[in-house]
Amino acid sequence: MNILSPELLVPLITEWIQGGRLIFATCSVLVALLSSVFLVAHFRTPMNLPPGPKAMPLLGNLLQMGSHPHRTMTAMHKKYGHILYIRLGCIPTVVVDSPQLIAEITKEQDNVFSSRPHMTFTDIVAYDAHDFAMAPYGPHWRYVRRICVHELLTPKRLEITMKERIEESRCMIMAVAEAAQKGEIVDMRDVFAGVSMTVMCRMLLGRREFAATGKKAKDFKHLIHELFRLMGALNLRDFVPALGWLDLQGFERDMYKLRDEFDEVFDAVIQEHRDLASGKLPGGKPNDFISVLLDLPGENGAPHLDDKTIKAITLDMMAGATDTSAVTNEWAMAEIIRNTEIQRKLQEEIDSVVGLERNVQESDINKLPYLMCVVKETFRLHPAGPFAIPRETMADTKLSGYRIPKGTRVLINIFSLGRSSETWKDPLKFQPERWANENLSAIHDMGFRILPFGYGRRQCPGYNLGTTMVLLTLARLLHGFKWSFPPGVTAENIDMEELYGCTTPLRTRLRTIATPRLAPHLYSQ
Repeated sequence: MNILSPELLVPLITEWIQGGRLIFATCSVLVALLSSVFLVAHFRTPMNLPPGPKAMPLLGNLLQMGSHPHRTMTAMHKKYGHILYIRLGCIPTVVVDSPQLIAEITKEQDNVFSSRPHMTFTDIVAYDAHDFAMAPYGPHWRYVRRICVHELLTPKRLEITMKERIEESRCMIMAVAEAAQKGEIVDMRDVFAGVSMTVMCRMLLGRREFAATGKKAKDFKHLIHELFRLMGALNLRDFVPALGWLDLQGFERDMYKLRDEFDEVFDAVIQEHRDLASGKLPGGKPNDFISVLLDLPGENGAPHLDDKTIKAITLDMMAGATDTSAVTNEWAMAEIIRNTEIQRKLQEEIDSVVGLERNVQESDINKLPYLMCVVKETFRLHPAGPFAIPRETMADTKLSGYRIPKGTRVLINIFSLGRSSETWKDPLKFQPERWANENLSAIHDMGFRILPFGYGRRQCPGYNLGTTMVLLTLARLLHGFKWSFPPGVTAENIDMEELYGCTTPLRTRLRTIATPRLAPHLYSQ
């Protein structure tokens, strides 16, 4: 929706006049304009800022971003270089897309670039930034990250929860086999989102659905989709604070509605876990992440973590391991089906390790190097998110010889990084073989040519879990079925454009035909 359209502005202006708010709104605009003029005057070229396009008063470069900001900024990189300076409203922003600059930000100067900007989303949906993904750098962030690394995502904990992942992958295979038997087309987005959702619900909440016992389940896939939509939205309030009270785009309203949906389930689940642990309810204490969090001490000597922190950490875990995994798997499967030779190589590799008499297990994953090549190539050409989560500088510094003031927002353009002809030969070609001579035992690329889970202090602590879920899901589906497009869809005409947001899924859902290739009894094991 165009927030400047007459259809929207006329009713708003009428309402302001009738309500006596026109003067206040006018003053807000004047204050914003004066602030913008001051910022433009303050951040002029003599400060030796990186190059970039000219900015408008008040809105900065916001109107230049278009419907695909990652592609807009990629075009800007080609004109201005690997580091560019823009203003999003009144927010000074630096965007980078080269391995060398990313290494400096996430490694050499990680102590300067490790904070997060304050945003409306973090206040409302992320429970006042009580999580680990969006919290600013400081004692609280260090505390919750330590919980994730040393309590929730340890190798021992992941081994304990392996049963849930195997069982849910079996349910996925059974559902696909049933659709194949009926001759139905398989919606891969539903398949990937469904298995990611149920795995994380079982690991976190101890149940397959996002609901308290006896309560109607929420549409978890819709809630996570809404979360990423709002997280990636260019919210006017965040970039032009003086106009934020208007909520012209309706984002703040939607954020409060979304948080209420999460609160309804989290509050009920947390109380249920407390009642089970105390014996008030029969059944005993569950062995899931919520139980672990309830047993941990809080900050500054508090006997327990507060509910806000428990909900924020749980939400981070659910969001980080569901939508991003599903997006990656859908892109990978689209490329695999487009390239019959890639599908043949993958199935030959899986058959040589697993055979045709049993199903794939997690222990098989490390013996499938070509599958890892396919996943790394997907991370490169089709990153789950076009940008890394925004960073913010904690002190004045220099980057590539340019001055970067304290409080500057920093975006890493992962989309542009993976498509650079300076780094990659034939960058737009999906070619898993380019990774064949790389270190496949580590998902991180020490050359900073891909950045699927971030790096440094702010890297995602769940990268082992995320990688395992992606690899296991693809291996089970490729071992169990031969895949093809439905009639009318070919490798040449399939829509391979992305839908912009905090994550970038295929614009058009991937629909496929699955043909079983194993003995019937293996689809129920």
